[in-house]
Amino acid sequence: ARRWLGRALLAKNEASGALTQLRKAVDLERGNRENQLYLGIALERSGALPEAIEAYRAATALDPKYVDAWERIGGLYAANGRCEEAMPAYQRAIAAAPRLSRLRLALGDCTAKLGKNEDAARIFRDVLKSDPAAVQAVYRLARAVHESEGARAALPLYERAAREEAKNPMPHYYLGYLYKERNQKARAVQEFKRYLELRPEAEEKKDIEAEIEDLGGAR
Repeated sequence: ARRWLGRALLAKNEASGALTQLRKAVDLERGNRENQLYLGIALERSGALPEAIEAYRAATALDPKYVDAWERIGGLYAANGRCEEAMPAYQRAIAAAPRLSRLRLALGDCTAKLGKNEDAARIFRDVLKSDPAAVQAVYRLARAVHESEGARAALPLYERAAREEAKNPMPHYYLGYLYKERNQKARAVQEFKRYLELRPEAEEKKDIEAEIEDLGGAR
């Protein structure tokens, strides 16, 4: 009951009250992995990040295959720029749930952030091979390939990402510059305009508008 009350308070964004209830739940039943998990979530929302990690690790100690807890550990480390520590947690989560594409995408993101773009590309290719519906992997693959193999190899992947991930503005951003480099002015203008349509408040809006003007396209 304490756990469910804590979860209800978390859903209402009342982290302080949730924390009180979930601490009591853990005291009453320390061997329950969900008590530890939701205590970790409440601690995380309260800004007590080291304590949150401790709670998540307590959950994994109770169940070494507890995917949610490993994913939380990985996500917390990754969000704070500590990808080297996030990767082992994601790997443990993947070992327990190999079919969850989001876990492998997160692992690929961390791998790319560490500058290991060839490894990241391999991860994203594996995601697409096993889960063709995971279209969000295409843009990630394009970026990893761009960094590891160059623009020429990445171009068709950006084009595919622009087709398959319709709401993502970033493939259009890179396509605009790649088409500009190839002197394909009309296509570059089209991509830059599409980028601004999808991201009208972009920080680089003035720069993109200047590119469109330089390429002879009306804003």
